[in-house]
Amino acid sequence: MVHRIRSCSETKLKRLSLLFGRAFFTDPLYEYIFPDLSTRQEAIAWELGNILRYGLRFGTLHVDSRLQGCAVWLPPGETDFTEERMSQTGMPKSTEYIDDEAEKRLMLFIEQTEEVHRRIIAFSHWYLVLLGVEPARQKTGIGSALLQFGLSKVDEGRFPVYLETTESENLQFYRKFGFEVQEQSALPGGTELWYLIRENI
Repeated sequence: MVHRIRSCSETKLKRLSLLFGRAFFTDPLYEYIFPDLSTRQEAIAWELGNILRYGLRFGTLHVDSRLQGCAVWLPPGETDFTEERMSQTGMPKSTEYIDDEAEKRLMLFIEQTEEVHRRIIAFSHWYLVLLGVEPARQKTGIGSALLQFGLSKVDEGRFPVYLETTESENLQFYRKFGFEVQEQSALPGGTELWYLIRENI
């Protein structure tokens, strides 16, 4: 099946945030940050909804034509989440939606990944912040189509691409597209993080 990929409009963000709540429900990172099963999906949807709004405003969002998957990209020179830009998208208001302990775990993740990100790729690059697919449609080619479409745009400027993942099974998927693990770390409790880079072609 051919999956048609296109840019995303603001009217689709609510639907996509709910999709991400389902897609990342069993992701080790969000099991760590939001251990309460009863509130996890809503918390993920809220947190990643912020990233969707940030990406739409300061980067690029790609979706498949049926809104079953989405990729969020930040361009070279704009890969840091700045306080000013986060305030414009409502991201600092997290305490209204998640408890203090979850906030601490989230901030620990952010601090750790930002330190590695800046250290291992200090030059201009694209940042693939998120790639998610509706659970029932995973392994049907949507994720591959989204990634291939994004990389085709990235390669026009010959910039490398950075991403991180906490799903070990994602490593083989990303390697098929030229990504290689540059570093690995862990959060308290053992949640592993892999940091990958795809060199410019």
